Parts: sequence; C-alpha cells; structure tokens
Amino acid sequence: MCLMFVIPPRTANQSHTANVTKSLFVVDSTGMFTQADFAAETDYSITFQQGNVTVDQLKTQIVNDAYDGAMLISEEPDGKVSVSFVTKSVTDSLPQSMQTLVAVANIKNMMAQYDVPPPAIAQALTAPDLTVIETSGRSIASGFLPAYVFLMLLFYSIVIYGVMVASGVAQEKSSRAMELLITSARTQNLILGKIIGIGLAGLTQLAVWMAGIFVSYRMNFAYWKDNAIVSGLLGANASNLALMLLFYLIGFFMYAALYGAIGSIVSRTEEIQMFQLPITFLLIIGLFCTTHLPGPP
Repeated sequence: MCLMFVIPPRTANQSHTANVTKSLFVVDSTGMFTQADFAAETDYSITFQQGNVTVDQLKTQIVNDAYDGAMLISEEPDGKVSVSFVTKSVTDSLPQSMQTLVAVANIKNMMAQYDVPPPAIAQALTAPDLTVIETSGRSIASGFLPAYVFLMLLFYSIVIYGVMVASGVAQEKSSRAMELLITSARTQNLILGKIIGIGLAGLTQLAVWMAGIFVSYRMNFAYWKDNAIVSGLLGANASNLALMLLFYLIGFFMYAALYGAIGSIVSRTEEIQMFQLPITFLLIIGLFCTTHLPGPP
C-alpha cells in the first residue's frame, strides 16, 4: 500500500530526468505563419521554415532521424489551409495540438485581413473563464467519495474481523480456561472482553496500514497534491475525519457484538458460516441504501 504512493513519484522523476526534448520540423508553404504561432508547444524543439517542400522530402528527413516529426502547412486551390504531419509512429496528441495551433493562427490571420484591431483579435481568441457551481454540494473529491471509501473500508473490516470475533468466542467455549473463567466472571463481561480484544486487534492492524499510507502520502505530497481524488481522500479536514471515525467505531463494534453473539450460540466454528447469513444481509442492505438513496438537496 505504501508502494502505491511511493513508486509513481519515483518513476515520474526518472522519466522526467531521462526525457530528451524531441525535435519538430515545421514547414510553411503558404507564407502566412510564423514561428511565434507555435510558441505554445513547449514539449518539442520546433524548427520553423518557410518554403516549398514536398511530403516525400519530409519523409526522408524523418527516416534519416534528422527530426522526430515534421509538419507541412499548405494551401488548397479553394484557399483552405491543410496540414500534413509526418512521423514514424503517433504516440501522443501532438498532431491534434499542432492542428489546433494552426487553426488559431489561421483565424488570427483572417481577422487581420479584415482589419480587425489586434486587441479585439486577442480578446476573441482568449478562452472564457470557467466557474463550476455545484448545487448539491456533493463534490466527488472532497464530498461523497471519501465517505464511500470509508464505507467500503467499514464493510470489509466488519466482514473480515467480525468472523474473527465469532471464531474466537466459539473457540473459547471449548477451552479449559473458559471453564475456570466462567465460575469467576460474568458471561456478559467475557463476551464483551472478547469482542473488544479481537476488535481492537483488527483495528490496530487497520490503523497501521492507514498510517503507512498517510505517511507515504505526506512524503510524496508534492506529487499527489494536484490529484483531486487522492488529496480529497487523504487531505480531508479534521472535523470530517473525526465524524467518520466515530461512526466507523460505532458501526464496527455494533456488528462485532452481533458476530460475538453468533459465536456464543454455535457449538462448532464450522457453523459460523451458516449463522452469519442474517448479518451479511443486514450489511448488504445498509450498503445498498447508502449508495443508492438520494442525498440531501
């Protein structure tokens, strides 16, 4: 679990340091574009040239490894601008991004031909500001997703550690030590102690896992801080975490008590599987209601 948060930043750093800037050869046969029109593309080193070059000539340069890619901008007889992209293999979205840059530059040139003022051109080509307003208040990263993850964590911990509680209680019934304890302590206290002991042992194991995940997350915070889902799960505020932990403990020990009751009525541990079906149905019904019932408006 710790490696899930450690390996991606390490591999990203290695790939970043090993990454070599690729070269792109752009030929404009129309005379309408400049190298400044492609300044937005920063992942490639662009060599710009105006002149008449054929696609076959560009293919030869790519085959000879003169460039990693080449692009020819030409004009059709009807005046439409066309783009031909030459590469050994298309492995990214570079052709689409370069096509977009050519389209934006072409619109800018056409607006300039009709004497549109440069400030108006810049304003027209500027993307509008986007503001997303949620009326439900249930954000994916910081709203219901942490609650759902906590819910699934509670579900599986109840299933796993609840069976351990039932098995522990059932095994204690056949122990000689229980025969001595039953004469000096109340049965309710013995079952309660078993539930709390095994339950806390399981929660301790779970807490160690969660602590390891949180420490790994904080050690690689610079990498994960821009990931909305991960930061929403592990960066929740203290009040929400306290509430989730409170309901988690209440739900866990409530079902652990039910599993302890099962362990007290069975005579063999093999019978636990049959007697836990009603509790399993309760868990599934609760899980279904939580994930399918509508939330607050």
